[in-house]
Amino acid sequence: MGITRNDIDSALNQARQNKIRVTLRDVDGSGQRDAPEPGLTLIIGPTGAGRWSYAYRPRGRRSDGRRHPQKWVRVGGVHSMDIEEARGIVRRIKERVAEGGDPLEERRRAERAERKMQEAEAARNMALGEAIERYIDQKRQTSVHVDTERRQLKLGTAETGIQDPRIDDITKHHVLDLIERHRFRPATARQRYGAMNRLYKWLLARDLVSVNPCSSIDTLPPPPPPRTWKPTASELCELWQAAGEIGGSRERFFKAMTLVPLRLNEMAQLSPREVENGHIVLHGKRTKNGDDFSIPVPSGYLSLFEPDNETRVFQLAVKGDFNARKSVVGRFRKLSGVERFHFHSLRKLFLSELAEHDIGDPDLADSLLNHRQSETRSGVRAAYLQARRRRKKIEVMEAWARLVDHAVTTGRWPRENSDYDDNVIGLRW
Repeated sequence: MGITRNDIDSALNQARQNKIRVTLRDVDGSGQRDAPEPGLTLIIGPTGAGRWSYAYRPRGRRSDGRRHPQKWVRVGGVHSMDIEEARGIVRRIKERVAEGGDPLEERRRAERAERKMQEAEAARNMALGEAIERYIDQKRQTSVHVDTERRQLKLGTAETGIQDPRIDDITKHHVLDLIERHRFRPATARQRYGAMNRLYKWLLARDLVSVNPCSSIDTLPPPPPPRTWKPTASELCELWQAAGEIGGSRERFFKAMTLVPLRLNEMAQLSPREVENGHIVLHGKRTKNGDDFSIPVPSGYLSLFEPDNETRVFQLAVKGDFNARKSVVGRFRKLSGVERFHFHSLRKLFLSELAEHDIGDPDLADSLLNHRQSETRSGVRAAYLQARRRRKKIEVMEAWARLVDHAVTTGRWPRENSDYDDNVIGLRW
């Protein structure tokens, strides 16, 4: 006998009143004219919530020769689906099982596919700002030098003119506009393009976008010529005096940058614990190339590295990190009259003047700049040459300090003196 509406209402009342679970099979109903669907079951809980279910066993056998276990598939809710609709679904399930299918597994696969599509759609609708933060967080796991990348992406996003853009909103047209906007500043144009291209490659690899808007652009301006300028001895003397006028932590910072050729961020974020036994020792997470690095401090200038507080050797900002590079460089330029000065030129000065004075050798001097990809530290040679050359590095750094001292005192390099050979013999090995 098939289940009737009265049977369902009675079972619901019984479950609610007695706070019990009631199970009612279609073949156990009271209906005389209703054709039951064997296997269809109504399960009602103590709260009155109920569902239609059907149990089946897939045809065939498992790989171990045993029969497949019985599976229960939910047909629908008792309050949202009447008995005839439930019977129709069960009949279709039986037909699919007879064909060798597994309706429950097929439903699960369909649900997983639907969820995946929904997640993909949600991801494609991700805010560009959120995508940038995810990308930067991932890059930060391998490098701490991602603040410039983040800044380029934020500026590029703002320059598109789109309010609250989604990741799919950025098109080739927007990227071309970014490049055109900075056509007279090729370095900036290439930086904006490069950051955006790397972001969208990352998104594309994770199927978050279907196309990289930067991929087919071939109108990128040529790179600007490399900056080769370095201060002369007289200009270094003027800059050294300007540092004295500025005074405080920024004076010490400039002199430290001149004497120890770290990168600006590496020196600006230097902590007291990174200065030990006359050396600056940086963990790989603090260097541009991710390599651990150590460099001697000239013994006569150790006082420059007396810390300002517990966290910073050079507290260049009122609090937190140093973010006023342009204003500080501008002040040095104004006070010294050296209009082309930039901090990175001090690293070029270090390498060039050591070579001009025949001090050390290119490999050693380059290693003191911590260049991983230079020709002196690549290929088979890099794999075989593992010597630290600690003593020689100390000798070169002491010789460099004497060169700087001579330049800022006299306004000339020793090599520019007529009696150069006699004066610099102590600088050679």
